[in-house]
Amino acid sequence: MIAVNGYAARPSIRAGEVLRLHISTTAPSFHVDFYRWGAAPQYVGHVEWPGRAASSGRFDADWRWPAYEFLVPPEWRSGVYIAVLGTQRPSGTPPLDAREGRVLLVVTPSAPSGRGILYKIPTFTYQAYNTAGGGSLYSASQITTCRPGGGVGGPVKGLPDAYDSSSPRQTFAHWDAHFIAWMERNWIEADYCTDLDLHEGLFLRDGYRLLVSAGHDEYWSADIRHHVTAFRDAGGHIANFGGNTCWWRVGVAPDGAGLSCDKFAPGAPAGTDPDSSFGCPDHWWESEPENSLLGVSYRNGGGHWDGPVLPVASSSRTPGTGCSREVG
Repeated sequence: MIAVNGYAARPSIRAGEVLRLHISTTAPSFHVDFYRWGAAPQYVGHVEWPGRAASSGRFDADWRWPAYEFLVPPEWRSGVYIAVLGTQRPSGTPPLDAREGRVLLVVTPSAPSGRGILYKIPTFTYQAYNTAGGGSLYSASQITTCRPGGGVGGPVKGLPDAYDSSSPRQTFAHWDAHFIAWMERNWIEADYCTDLDLHEGLFLRDGYRLLVSAGHDEYWSADIRHHVTAFRDAGGHIANFGGNTCWWRVGVAPDGAGLSCDKFAPGAPAGTDPDSSFGCPDHWWESEPENSLLGVSYRNGGGHWDGPVLPVASSSRTPGTGCSREVG
């Protein structure tokens, strides 16, 4: 049985503001250690609270776990932070990609910083694959974000990566963590935000020249698409290091705490593959293909595989040399 787990009321927070965490534990007390992700995890803070237990909920309704408030220090710089929950003091840096007892947080800039790069953390995609409570956007049309998981700290739908099974594919550790570590090792400074921030129209008008997305940024709301398109049309640049980007359209609850996605055409039989179907209400490629924004297409030239990709090899003989060349 899980001793302690939790989730954030909102995935992003500004330094100097109050972070609300919802946590359940059977222990009389617990602690939270905060780490900022960069070239390596950096320990930045600690808090202890009395424990309160609560029951797990469903995937489609707020779990309403006990709330705890933490004032984010004003000196915390923008970045991705992992809250590590525990009932005993760890020795050394704990694994940050555990499937329980972890909460993903993004500290956004408190004011325009002058940095030219804004990095988008795809929290909508992480929540779409989150199966805490028994469901995800792959088994239902509506989910809550007020439950454990969503990048770290929860169960994940999907098969492992054939080339890297150390972490689930639809998680922060598998994609963004590596890219951010590379950026910081190479002194590439950026500010950070989430899907929800861009959905609400924040940050893209604050002087950034480049919006960066890496890994798996699959689920976009219409408002995100609108704001990013306006950013591009006003002279902003977009760097997308990943595939399957802007593939499914999601609706966002007014309070930002829920997502919906209508993936199947009316009357579609059980077992239908929505990725290859037509008439799906929330397929971006059927109404506004992603290449009209990003210049490249997942559907045309992309794809996905469940196992290793077989190498493509052909033999061709160079005239007059008696040698053959392996291609691929």
